[in-house]
Amino acid sequence: MQQFCKQNVIFRHERTQNFNNPTPKTRPANAIGHGFLLKMKEMNLLKHIIIALLMTVSSLAVAQRGKFPDAVTNATRNADSRTLSQYFNDKVELVLPGNSGVFSKSQAEQIIKNFFASSPCDEFSIIHQGERDNSSFAIGKYKTRGKNLRFYFLVKEGGSSVTIHQLRIENQDE
Repeated sequence: MQQFCKQNVIFRHERTQNFNNPTPKTRPANAIGHGFLLKMKEMNLLKHIIIALLMTVSSLAVAQRGKFPDAVTNATRNADSRTLSQYFNDKVELVLPGNSGVFSKSQAEQIIKNFFASSPCDEFSIIHQGERDNSSFAIGKYKTRGKNLRFYFLVKEGGSSVTIHQLRIENQDE
């Protein structure tokens, strides 16, 4: 009986002296509770990391979505009608000096091929671009044989592909 009383007194004494940890050290549940709290903190940290990662990836996807395709810029710079025509919609509106209308993909490729043959590219650069809904546009500066031309591209997204719906080429020297 005395041992019990001594243990009880010691137990109470430890409990009152330990202000930082209100639960007694002799309790096995304390170790389990501490491990549980550590797990909860780790899961909370992991949750925050995953949310930050998802936000970063989604913002990159949104930023990438409206970007004008580099392949179209390179094809124009290289006067490559075949590569450029791969991005044409089934029906393309072309407005060129002396020739305009809505053309099929193959007709538009031939018209652009003739344009590049008569006006080879000396220099081409995109000077402005923007987006709206599922469409984006780009304005390019095209130099050929001492003439300055302006290219206007209207590009639309459809699923995973990007297609040119309109291409306007205008003289800037006039």
